Amino acid sequence: MVIPLWLRIVFLVLSSAMTVMVFPPAGVWWMGLFAWFPLLLALYGVSPRLGFRLGLGWGVLTYGVTLSWLWTVFGVPAVGLWMLLGCFVGLFGMVYGRLTTERRKALWPGLLAAVVWVGIEYFRGEVFTLRFPWITAGTGLPPNGLSPVIGVYGVTFVVILGSAWVVTPGWLARFTGVGTLLVMTAFVIGPQLFHRLVGTPVSNGGFKVALVQGESGIFDSYLHQTRAIPELVDAVVWPEHAVGYDVRENAQDMEKLDALVGDRTKMITIGSKTALEGIKWYNTAITFGAGGEVLGTHDKNHPVHFFDDGERGRDQRPFETPIGEVATPICFDCDYSGVARKLTAAGAEVFLVPSMDPERWTAKQHEQHAVLFRHRAAENHRFFAVASSSGVTQIIDQVGSVFKSDGSENRLPLMEEGVLVGEVGRSERMTIFTRWGWILGPLCGWVAGVVLVWVCYVLGREWYEGRKGGGGKSGERDGDRAMVRAVDFGED
Repeated sequence: MVIPLWLRIVFLVLSSAMTVMVFPPAGVWWMGLFAWFPLLLALYGVSPRLGFRLGLGWGVLTYGVTLSWLWTVFGVPAVGLWMLLGCFVGLFGMVYGRLTTERRKALWPGLLAAVVWVGIEYFRGEVFTLRFPWITAGTGLPPNGLSPVIGVYGVTFVVILGSAWVVTPGWLARFTGVGTLLVMTAFVIGPQLFHRLVGTPVSNGGFKVALVQGESGIFDSYLHQTRAIPELVDAVVWPEHAVGYDVRENAQDMEKLDALVGDRTKMITIGSKTALEGIKWYNTAITFGAGGEVLGTHDKNHPVHFFDDGERGRDQRPFETPIGEVATPICFDCDYSGVARKLTAAGAEVFLVPSMDPERWTAKQHEQHAVLFRHRAAENHRFFAVASSSGVTQIIDQVGSVFKSDGSENRLPLMEEGVLVGEVGRSERMTIFTRWGWILGPLCGWVAGVVLVWVCYVLGREWYEGRKGGGGKSGERDGDRAMVRAVDFGED
């Protein structure tokens, strides 16, 4: 059957609605295996011009709903951010439409489509000036058996590959596509069932940590919460920006911390600052041991866009503590795959993470952000203990799960002050992702760049020949309409 434009729009809206359901607050993860299929069907065989428009429309609709909290944070400029994110999907639509202009009963167009999708996603999330790796096909699924092998970008690759092959004409491509999605399903469900039935043991014994959740920004308030911990713990973590100055320069506060370390804990990690020349500063996580000794620091590598969040730190170095080699990336650092991976490769055995998600950013934003820490834990096979200002404060095991052996979640309720006490373990294992698997994302990025240049060249040449032949803009519009009607998806 020929796919008319109105039906393509229906497919586009259906895909957008399913994608919205994948992410919090709905969190229907299994829809993430099928949500991209209607979008690819809507884009199949269209002209590059129409492909860009359809992709942009899907992006604005999808990101406008899933990231509706951006309106709360930025107001009207949020519309521009949704459109900017939609442009990346539009670029894919332009390329995919060109790749599928001719009906090919072959596997390579689907393979190339997956490479281009991941390449554009990687550029948008890790390279672009306003890099933003939220709401992707890989992060829509739970941490799974492929996470420590190829990471979230690899999971995206598998999902888009399966969906693209299902859309491709011919029984071989469709059979292979269905098989690919079934394999992806097994990699998600299998580890989850094993974890629920057997549990995940705490490696190298266990160390008790206490994570303080509170948004006061007052030193004595966090101090009071910490002193109220009913038992001795190995480590305490306060949220990002818990102290709005360099606590090391305040003798009175340092005296209180010195009394706290040894009485309630062996070490404490605090979200603080490091003053630089002039008015510049680093957003710093400082870890103190007994006697006020600074065990290590981490300057935030990824300050939050559009906010006064300090200068960008460059180092990714763990440090020795009473509970092993510890890394303390800060909040937004863990949205990206690179910082946690480099810290792990440098020897980090466990992650203690100060984080901040203001209450006014809404529970929806908090829950979407919490998912990213779980993927970092699964990719690198490390425990993550995250202390957030108003949530989600959570303890994540090496497979990216927050579930305890009794089925309850190892986290605190949102928007409430409290302290979460739990166990973390060390790990020295280097996953395939940490060693080599991470290369898939940037590799796809380079290939996608080449393909995009090629498509632009071909389109430019066709436009020039059309202008030379006298077709002009009216000819281009007629070509768009003809392209929509010309692609026959159903015949083999």
